[in-house]
This record gives sequence, C-alpha cells and structure tokens, in this order.
Amino acid sequence: MQKNTFIIFNSLSTIKQIIKTTPDHIKYKSLKISRLDNTYSNYGFEESIKYMDKLYELCTKNQINLIIAIYPWPTQIFEEDLNSKQVQIWDNWSRQKKI
Repeated sequence: MQKNTFIIFNSLSTIKQIIKTTPDHIKYKSLKISRLDNTYSNYGFEESIKYMDKLYELCTKNQINLIIAIYPWPTQIFEEDLNSKQVQIWDNWSRQKKI
C-alpha cells in the first residue's frame, strides 16, 4: 500500500482534473477579493511603494528615466477590470513623481 499510495493519489488527481475542470478565471476570482482587501495585501503595497521610492531616488540621482508598467492578471483581462487597485496605486504614485 505504501509503495502504491503516490501512484494512486496522482491517478485520482489527474482523473479529477479531467472530469471537473474549472476555468482559471473562476479559480482566481475568489482570490482576487481576499488578496486585495486584507491587511497583508495593504502591507505588500506599502512595501512595494517604499522600494519604488528608493528606485525612483536612485534613478533620479543617476539621471535615469524610470518607466513603469502595470500588467494585469488574466482575471482582470477577462473581467475587463481596467481600474484595479494596483492601477490606482501606481497611477497615483507615478503622477506624484511625474513619471
């Protein structure tokens, strides 16, 4: 039994995926809300801004033009979410820094 447990588990997992497939945009939809609306994600945004500020200062000091791009998650494209929390944060940040 111990020898075959891994094989049985993988076989059942594969069968389950074949029978009941959930599109990626549905899988990630529930993550979107919890990921963007909790304290941990806000801490992540604060940390990101802190390091982007440092990068901005380094680029300014060395006369390097800084360009940023916001790439959407597949669900944001699927849902046509053009004004996500990430877009708002980095749009505000780049306007303040005149980037």
